[in-house]
Amino acid sequence: MKSKALVVGHSHVNCIQKAVNLSSSKDFEVLNIRQLQKAKVLNKSSDGLVDRTLLRNPSPDVICISLSGNEHNILGLVEDPNPFSVGDFDLGSVPHDSSRWLIPRNIMLEVFTDKLTIFFNQAKSLCNSFPDAKKMYLNPPPPISDWMHITRHPKFFKEVIGRGPAPDDLKLELYKIQTDVLKSFASDLGAHFVDAPPAAIDDRGFLRSEFYNDDPTHGNIEYGKLVVKLIEEILEKSDASL
Repeated sequence: MKSKALVVGHSHVNCIQKAVNLSSSKDFEVLNIRQLQKAKVLNKSSDGLVDRTLLRNPSPDVICISLSGNEHNILGLVEDPNPFSVGDFDLGSVPHDSSRWLIPRNIMLEVFTDKLTIFFNQAKSLCNSFPDAKKMYLNPPPPISDWMHITRHPKFFKEVIGRGPAPDDLKLELYKIQTDVLKSFASDLGAHFVDAPPAAIDDRGFLRSEFYNDDPTHGNIEYGKLVVKLIEEILEKSDASL
């Protein structure tokens, strides 16, 4: 019998929801917490807790968490008014440009940790709500490098798009730092960390163009299909891998 999966998160679960809807799968259930709060199905003070009465399967075998995840884009999609690099004086910086303000990597790691801790606490609440379920923490997709796509679909970045693109290597570095923080959170939760599907990543580390959604930061339904397949493949392995 196939495992029943509950995917809970924010905007990055939408592509998974679309993929599941297309397949008519009964093995996956997807909840976007913010959409439920907006519709007043969940109280805004729910702190990540999900009412089991909302679920088709109130006792899932695995819970897959994808909370927030756009912090790297907020900091690095467009050029900062005070252009910066990340690194240190001994090992070098990303990008390597002495005219930019150098932020030590460990300080940037603290910045991401501070910004994401609220979502870690929500993830902890979710895990406590389903103590018998296996846990997965889904990494959001890597950044999009195609500036033409971004300017065609700026969405929430419309007001700042005129600042121009941040350097590509900085975008990747910020994504790596965010990934390090999320991996640490997953470890603390006892969750299996699920990185972005390799097939969706180009040879530089960016999201491949065929997986762009019509906005600057999210994956599309094809990306969602890859994530669903990856979750299924992990579940097919022994319990020891989780």
